[in-house]
This record gives sequence, C-alpha cells and structure tokens, in this order.
Amino acid sequence: MSVERVISGPGLASIYDFLRTHWAYESRVTAEIDEKFTGAAEHMKGAIVAAGAAAGDVVCGKVVDIFSECYGSEAGNAALKWLPYGGLYISGGIGAKNPDWVKNSHFLEAYNNKGRLSPVVAQVLGRTAAVLRWVLIHPVPRPRGIAGCSSPPLPSPPSVRRCRSTS
Repeated sequence: MSVERVISGPGLASIYDFLRTHWAYESRVTAEIDEKFTGAAEHMKGAIVAAGAAAGDVVCGKVVDIFSECYGSEAGNAALKWLPYGGLYISGGIGAKNPDWVKNSHFLEAYNNKGRLSPVVAQVLGRTAAVLRWVLIHPVPRPRGIAGCSSPPLPSPPSVRRCRSTS
C-alpha cells in the first residue's frame, strides 16, 4: 500500500472503515455518522469523517489522530530526503481545510520521531513552523503560488561540510 492511500481524503475513509468494524471501536461508532458514511459517494467519505471529528465523534477523532501521525511521519521522511533548510511546504486540500491536523501533537511527534536523525528534522521544523502558519490556509497553493508566498526569500540553508575523498 502506498502512503498516498493513507494520507489523503480516501485515506481518511479507509482508516474509518477499518476502525468502524474493529472490536475496540465498533461499540463507539455513532449510528448517524456511520449511516452517512456508508451511504456516501466514495469522494465524500473523507469529508464526512472530518466533519464527525470536528463535531467531537470519538471514532472520527481517532481516525484524525492516526491520519495526523501518518502525515507527520511522511513529512519527516520528506524532510530527511530533501533537507529543505528553508522550510518544508505542505500543500494540498487536507492541510488547507484542516490546518490544525498538521499542527497537533500526533503530527509533530511523528515528524520528529526519526531516531538519531531527529535533530536534523528539528532544524527543518524550526523554519517549517513559520511556513505552516500561512501556506496551508490558501485553498490551492500551487507551486507558483508557494514561490510567490516566500517573499521575502527564506533564509539560506546552513553551511554543509563536504567530505573529502580519501583516494
């Protein structure tokens, strides 16, 4: 399974669909939300889960916690892959519509939980936190729009020591 199947609108629906039949959560499922969910078109199911979480539903809230943790973990992986010392921009519909999901403790703990490389992602997060405050609220932050939003320019990355060849 690819990460896009989890950290997306359909991913919210997949997580809910799993939890609604899990022995630890099936007794906590709200009948009204579950009926809306099962009767909805596939592209609307994630929105129903998000609305349920916003209304305080326990199962939908757990879905958002799991989703945020997965999203944070993948954002941390991206930070390690690309080392964006100018800040990691997170865009897309989920973040724009639910900015608190990428600022909560589940997201941040999973983002930072990179073992001995945690200090590296912490350097990126320091600059990313400022970005998260305003980039995510734009409904369609296309790459061209993100570039325009980064004015004044982001700070330069810290100097990197290069290893010399031993040959």
